[in-house]
Amino acid sequence: MKKHNKFTALLCAALLLCSCGSPENITETSATDATAISDTEMTASTADTEITTAETTAVSESSNETDIADLPRMDGSTSATPLEIGLKSGFLGISYKEAKELVSHTTTHDSFKRLINGEVDLIFSVPISEEQQKMADEAGVTLFMEPVAREGFVFVVNEENPVDSLTSEQLRKIYSGEITNWSEVGGNDEPILPYQRNTDSGSQNYMTVFMGDTPLLPPRTELVQGMMMSLMDAIAVYDNSAGAIGYSVYSYAAQMYANANKVKFISVDGVAPSKATMADESYPLLSCTYIIYTDKSPESAREFTEKVISDEGQSYVLESGYLPVNGMEVPEKYLPYEAKGTGEQKPVDFTPSREYSALYLWDEGYRCVDGYYELTFLNDEELQSRINADIRTAMDDLKQLYDPKYKDEDTIKGIKLDITCRNGYLSLVLGYFDHDVDYDPMYGEIDAYYHAETLNYDLFAGKKIERFSDLFYEGEDFMPEVNQSIENWINQELLAYSDPGQKLDFSGILGEPRLFTINGIILEPDNLYFACAPLLCYSDANRQSIVTQYRDMTELITEKNIRRLYEYPYAEWETAYVIEDGDTYQRITGSAYHTDEEVKAEDEFWYELQHRAWDSFRTSDPDWHSTYTGISLDTNENYYSVRLCSVAAGERPRANFDADTLELMTMEMLVGENWREYLNGEENDDLNLIPSEWWSDDGSTVNIYAYSVRQDEDSSEYFGYRLDMKFLHVPINAMNGRYFTE
Repeated sequence: MKKHNKFTALLCAALLLCSCGSPENITETSATDATAISDTEMTASTADTEITTAETTAVSESSNETDIADLPRMDGSTSATPLEIGLKSGFLGISYKEAKELVSHTTTHDSFKRLINGEVDLIFSVPISEEQQKMADEAGVTLFMEPVAREGFVFVVNEENPVDSLTSEQLRKIYSGEITNWSEVGGNDEPILPYQRNTDSGSQNYMTVFMGDTPLLPPRTELVQGMMMSLMDAIAVYDNSAGAIGYSVYSYAAQMYANANKVKFISVDGVAPSKATMADESYPLLSCTYIIYTDKSPESAREFTEKVISDEGQSYVLESGYLPVNGMEVPEKYLPYEAKGTGEQKPVDFTPSREYSALYLWDEGYRCVDGYYELTFLNDEELQSRINADIRTAMDDLKQLYDPKYKDEDTIKGIKLDITCRNGYLSLVLGYFDHDVDYDPMYGEIDAYYHAETLNYDLFAGKKIERFSDLFYEGEDFMPEVNQSIENWINQELLAYSDPGQKLDFSGILGEPRLFTINGIILEPDNLYFACAPLLCYSDANRQSIVTQYRDMTELITEKNIRRLYEYPYAEWETAYVIEDGDTYQRITGSAYHTDEEVKAEDEFWYELQHRAWDSFRTSDPDWHSTYTGISLDTNENYYSVRLCSVAAGERPRANFDADTLELMTMEMLVGENWREYLNGEENDDLNLIPSEWWSDDGSTVNIYAYSVRQDEDSSEYFGYRLDMKFLHVPINAMNGRYFTE
């Protein structure tokens, strides 16, 4: 199976957030020294400016002594918003949700202007630029700057580029024009396209400092990008992207860029950028996020800054998803979980299963005895007894932690039981369900818990599975694929149907999972990503997992519950989503059953059809977009169908293509030249429609949804999306038998 380079980025679990500005202080060895990047001795840039660094006096006050009225007025980069939220949540002793309502950032540039003008008392920013220093000088303002969180400077290339590592010297030679072809650094025989940012951007100043005395190549106009997203798109998805290289702050490239699965980080001097290598300072290109205030700011600005750099404040920095700057050791729970599989050894003749066996019990297969759940569906009574004893222990532990507000009828004193059983592996989740998570009732509740316990078993071996890594074949590097799959699920399921109170974008599991199932991980209540503790699901088809191999469970299950046993096929293709110019595309990223060449060919085929589908949708409304990325790619007997799963029925447009000619299907092709007579009395010879989907309810008439190739005045609007949809009723005998049969 193809390994994608995004997995490496996700394994890094990037949680530092981008602070867009103009840095002066970057080091190759230390984030706290605030010195410029260089291979030789460098001097602190603050020594060349009139910036005075605030004293780092420890603060004795505890967070419960802080009142909101005592806090200074704050602003900063929009991407630094989570840092202020986390600090206010900690110092004020309030929830993340409550703190979020107290925070609003503008931008790095605008917040600096507000600081100089006295509209705010302090800002969160990267080191200032010469232009900003000049602005402060002209205003007669002295600046004070204190590092509070670490950041990294990274180089990125397209995922298809075989080059994984470059030295600092090679990078400088690329950006000075001395190295011009990837073959010179171990890559393909292809010209290097070194993208740069505009001169007043923060990352461009990072680059200028990195180059030192080496002249920076004057870029061609088309290789200068005004926005970070534009630079990343040029490397990820645009023409000639395979030869491109660019740079960014680590946090943006790792977690905030929409097409992050199409780029990869370059290791610098043999060290890959990650939260772990930034924490131990082995990654050479480090800088900081700063709090900046002025001599005109009130005393509360200095006091708050001192709080932030105290041990207490730096602990809140950690809890906000940032790395501390005071030398504090980063706990394991904040670092990426990295492990090899510790399960059984993968067979030498391993062949991925095409199907799996699943048991769906719903409200059966267990009973309530003396206030405890007991399983009843296993033939092995001794094993079942041991599992039931484990359930009792887990429930007793949970009862010591929480007294739930809600005690639903389908729970025991508020404790809910969920059962997953697949290919002879059993997972049990026992927990107090979090009813405070906002969700879409149409799709059911999201699994989130106040407190939970999990139990996992190999039913054939009759043993308990103690560690998450035991679910994966011995020696397999399984976490990159797990992280990728979880991220897809979060974007397509969790965030699409609920509001879990997202703190930071997901960029990888942190710390060894304590609560896990055979296809998911439950986050702890104090996790960095969400205000709740959701169950994050990963793909059932992860071929590094021992759970994916088919095993017939018939002998395990009691006769009464055999009817709940089902067999399903695995998906043939693995997919991910990318965004281009506001449109979402489903890309085929791999397959357990096909070669890399076959995967690439299938991806290119569906990618082209999706482009043509978007063009078709725009015939109805040129400004039409779908912000939800659910796309269904269906192969029917004689046609292909691309569907956007954006909203309710009547607004799920499909574009259909003949399987032989790949021609976009028209009403003439589906129904015939006389299709307009079925427009329910609407007479419009100019009206043209594109069939979206069709079905029959009664065996004699076919219902057809279709959208217009132009926008009419009476166009319908559904949930903020608009397409001119028409509904036709057509006799079955009028349908083209190639595309519809009874």
